[in-house]
Amino acid sequence: MPTPNGAALLEHARFMLRQLEQALVIARQEPGSIQGMVSVGLASTTLCALGAPLMRRMREKYPSIILNVVEGLSGHIGQMLRNMQLDLAILFSRDAAPDLPNEPLIEEDLFLMLPKESKLVPKHRKSVRCDEIAKLPLILPTGIHGLRIKIAHEFEQRNLQMNVVAEIDSLSLLMLCVKDGMGATIKPMSATMM
Repeated sequence: MPTPNGAALLEHARFMLRQLEQALVIARQEPGSIQGMVSVGLASTTLCALGAPLMRRMREKYPSIILNVVEGLSGHIGQMLRNMQLDLAILFSRDAAPDLPNEPLIEEDLFLMLPKESKLVPKHRKSVRCDEIAKLPLILPTGIHGLRIKIAHEFEQRNLQMNVVAEIDSLSLLMLCVKDGMGATIKPMSATMM
């Protein structure tokens, strides 16, 4: 097993080798052609909404580009971007990589999600206030993730304490737990595409 320093060196060496391969591809390519590998980090909910259209568009517009898509929660994707393991990423917040250039792409609304048959919220209700949500058993990602930071900020602004019963850094497991009635979550609508 490598030591922590050895593991860090291995990651850095892999990145350097990838950069060397890309430099060789660029040096050998025909003038005006675009080719090589581009690593893109996408949060799980973003991948559900944009993954296939992004792949299709890249294949159409840049057939010589090999797109390497990395899925993860926004905190992990942001860390990979800061560690230069990714060429670009789509994240929930500018704060995830404040020292890197960024551009807003889309604004997503967040929704309280729970099973249709859940007794946590009466069926006739079409909306729920933040103070009511704060009392519900919530299943959320851990605090390093952009979505969790945004949710926590909104509750703090209202002086509300959330009732977090589980922290899960896997979108598929989190949504399965919600579906099984273990609690509610707060996600963009794209999370339902899982």
